[in-house]
Amino acid sequence: MALVRSILFVDGENLTFRYQELLGEGKKPRAEVSHLPDVYVWSTFIQRTRLINTDILRINYYTSMVGADDELGKVKNEISQLLFSTGAGDLYGYCQLYPRVYKKLKKSMKSRLVDINIVIDMMRHCYTDAVDVVYLLSGDGDFLNLVEEIARSGKKVCLGAFSSGLDPRLRSAVDRFFSLDDIYFEPTPPAAGAAV
Repeated sequence: MALVRSILFVDGENLTFRYQELLGEGKKPRAEVSHLPDVYVWSTFIQRTRLINTDILRINYYTSMVGADDELGKVKNEISQLLFSTGAGDLYGYCQLYPRVYKKLKKSMKSRLVDINIVIDMMRHCYTDAVDVVYLLSGDGDFLNLVEEIARSGKKVCLGAFSSGLDPRLRSAVDRFFSLDDIYFEPTPPAAGAAV
C-alpha cells in the first residue's frame, strides 16, 4: 500500500497573533507550547492527537519579524529545533520544522511575504504531484481561493485553525477541519453550577 504523502504549511504569523488573542482572553496554554511573542508558536501536543495521520514529508513554518539578520538567523534556528513526531509506522519518524522567516519593517504590520510564499509553495507542491494531502494551519480568509484551487487539483485539503479569527468560509471549503484551541490550550473547566 502506497504511503499518503503530505506537507504542512503553517502560517506562523497568523497562528501567533490568534494564539496571543486567546491568551489575552485568559486561556491557559499547554506545557507543550513553545512561543516567542509576535514571532512564532508551536505545540508538540498536536502529534499526540493523531489528527495528522499521513506521511509528512516536511513542515514549512512561515513567519516574519523585525530585527537584524543575525536575529532572524537565531529565530530560524529556534524554529528548526521544534519537532513533530510523525508516528511509529511512519517512514520519516521525526520532522523538524523548516523555518521560513521574513524580515518586516514594523512590529505591528503583517508581512505579505508570508502569505505570498505559502501560496507559491502550496501550488508548486500540488502541481508537481509531490503530495497527496496538504495541511494548512491558518484561519486567514485570504487563503480561500488557494484552498479551492488546491481542491480542484485533486488534492485533499485539511485545515487547522484557532477559533479566534477563523474565516468560516475556509471551514466549509476543505475536506477536513480541526480546531487548534484544544491542541494549544488546556481544556476549560465547566462553569460552577453548569450541567455536566
